[in-house]
Amino acid sequence: GQPFRYVSGSFHYARVPSALWGDRLKKMRAAGLNALQTYVPWNFHEISPGEYDFSGDRNLVNFLLQAQQNDLLVLLRPGPYIDAEWEFGGFPSWLLKEDDIKLRTFDSLYLKYVDKWLSTLLPL
Repeated sequence: GQPFRYVSGSFHYARVPSALWGDRLKKMRAAGLNALQTYVPWNFHEISPGEYDFSGDRNLVNFLLQAQQNDLLVLLRPGPYIDAEWEFGGFPSWLLKEDDIKLRTFDSLYLKYVDKWLSTLLPL
């Protein structure tokens, strides 16, 4: 192993139209960055329970491929809680319909939804 230094910047793909991703990623690389970090907002992809959208401006795989094509490493931050000045920290609002759920804890109901989310996201 050789020592490696990554120089990273943030890119919130969910805040940028997908038509502009390539341009922004090229500019990051041209600025000397070799990596980027990005959050994956749960509520951006699971609009209602069990209904996932990874198409169009929500196409995370396409974003990751474009980062790779621009020779950028990605530090993926999948949450489930992301903060990032994002509504409800990235949690889907429909979680609040569960009367007894305790978010950001070891609550079994909360963890059931987190497991389902991560089991859908991570294989992508």
